[in-house]
Amino acid sequence: MDYVNTNKSDGSSETNWSILDRPGGFEITERGIGLCGFNATDNISDIGCGSGATMHYLSEKYGYHIVGVDIDPARVSENSSCEIRIADGAKLPFIDASLDGMIFECSMSKMEQRDAVLNECSRVLKPGGKLMVSDLYARGEEALLQGRLGRIDRKETILSVAAIFGFDLVCFEDWSDSLVNMWANLLFQHGSDVLYEELGAGAETLKRVQCGYFLAVFAKSGGNVSRVDRWTASITETGEIESLEDMRKWQLSQILKSIDLAKSSRFYNKHFAGIIREQAHGFNEFECLPFTDARHLLSDPARFLAISPSNVKRIVTQNTTGTTGEAKRIFFTENDIRRTEDFFTYALSDYVRSGDTAAVFMSGGTQDGIGDLLRRAFSRINVETKTIGGIADFGAAAESVMGCRIIVGLPAEMLRLCRMFPGLSPKIVLLSADYIPESVVNTLKKTWGCKVIRHFGMTETCFGCAVDCVCGGSQHIRHGDFYIEIIDPESGKTIPFGEYGEIVITTLRSEAYPLIRYRTGDIGCLEIGKCSCGGILPRLGKVLGRLENLRHNVNIHSLDELIFAYEGVLGFEAKLSDGNLELHIDGGEVDGDAITQALNVQTSIKYQALGAMTGKRKLS
Repeated sequence: MDYVNTNKSDGSSETNWSILDRPGGFEITERGIGLCGFNATDNISDIGCGSGATMHYLSEKYGYHIVGVDIDPARVSENSSCEIRIADGAKLPFIDASLDGMIFECSMSKMEQRDAVLNECSRVLKPGGKLMVSDLYARGEEALLQGRLGRIDRKETILSVAAIFGFDLVCFEDWSDSLVNMWANLLFQHGSDVLYEELGAGAETLKRVQCGYFLAVFAKSGGNVSRVDRWTASITETGEIESLEDMRKWQLSQILKSIDLAKSSRFYNKHFAGIIREQAHGFNEFECLPFTDARHLLSDPARFLAISPSNVKRIVTQNTTGTTGEAKRIFFTENDIRRTEDFFTYALSDYVRSGDTAAVFMSGGTQDGIGDLLRRAFSRINVETKTIGGIADFGAAAESVMGCRIIVGLPAEMLRLCRMFPGLSPKIVLLSADYIPESVVNTLKKTWGCKVIRHFGMTETCFGCAVDCVCGGSQHIRHGDFYIEIIDPESGKTIPFGEYGEIVITTLRSEAYPLIRYRTGDIGCLEIGKCSCGGILPRLGKVLGRLENLRHNVNIHSLDELIFAYEGVLGFEAKLSDGNLELHIDGGEVDGDAITQALNVQTSIKYQALGAMTGKRKLS
């Protein structure tokens, strides 16, 4: 800008501290506009426009009509001739795909919900539309500061988050000299105490952060690739994955690091005794390493801990049906938990919009539990969450979801809620934490007219692993965090893509509890080929259920599929004894002869009210 001081009525002057929001003045604005290639007929918005200085400048010099958006009415001049709308950047007042360009000048870093803002930018920009950002960035440590500085991310973080939300980098320029010169002038005029107070950070903090200033231009991608896949690409060294071979090469490098970390634990130090790192230099060699399974975790969970206990943020104790030994205990660091929160944020952002409300019928009271992680993920994309927990009263549950666009819950509970209250109208239902029967999916779609999302996760993966593609089809996987194999359950040999077998997981970035070739006991397959969204990474096909259940003709998964398909069934209990299947059915009528024929077992049926479920009713 051309000025630093403004004249007061007594003839003295005071600093116009808004200069801190524009290092380099309009020179950077001019450069950014030129790189974007905007013209006077384009629909452009200046987000965090304040009094509208940029809008006035571009209007007077080039004839642009730019619509400003600012959340603070006090910042907006009443005398402004520009069109300025009072709104939150996380909930923009524009229809879908209506803008050709958006400008953020030292404003993105001050917006608390960065992910929600970028999600909104993706919504309102046309394919190919330009996003111009000039702002602070960290050349040292990242920081979240008060005052005028706000969030200061490293260049790598800025580019990767933008990429996740569908923005391809056009150019990135460093303008740090403008920032240094401006701060030096203000320091000379006012002294360090005044400047640091205005910045909201002291000398030591600024030294650690090493603030720089940048100009970046992004173009909105015309594709619809899953944000989970975009996130995976952003994690790699290059920030992109062009082929399956690229991904596998990167994953192998992470596997070697994970093996090194795992051997710090007592279990793997013994389990891999005599095996040196070089013996796993390729996937053929890696597939010769011994498996890990739940029995190992049950025998002594603490043996798997690869870090100091003081660095553990959360321990999850999971009781396992059918065992009398110690329960599984899984350990997580703060970073392990944060990555799952990231996964939920990016996966769910494909489905929801800013301002939506979600009802979560999962463990809501536990810090860092799945309910809490979902709440935090939804919050990052400006979705209000009602975290309710398991359903004890379905009438109260129905009342609580009125007006909610998305519901998250267990398949059996969602089916009961749907059949008891068919008038509810959620747009999206996310099913998780249990086997997901097609009969339940079909009922929810038919009765509520909603989109149904399947999620696969387990405690060992810090709850999150794979989620349905927004374009339909199979599930996008956290390839940046897990390497997944499908093996023949009997021989242990890896089987080809598209064939069903046991899902085996190797953690790639887990800090507290690395697992190498961990047999999950779940049956699924990996699908390859281009996804309907355009993604090229392998996806998880339908998970058929637990291997221990599927070994038997009469199992809870087959009963779910058969019984829940009958109209009006709210729930059931089943008991298999001496070759006879005894069913207790709540609501509806089922055909016992058909079940007998389908399962090849004599069936008897009783009808009775079973009451609210606190969890899925299992076969005993």
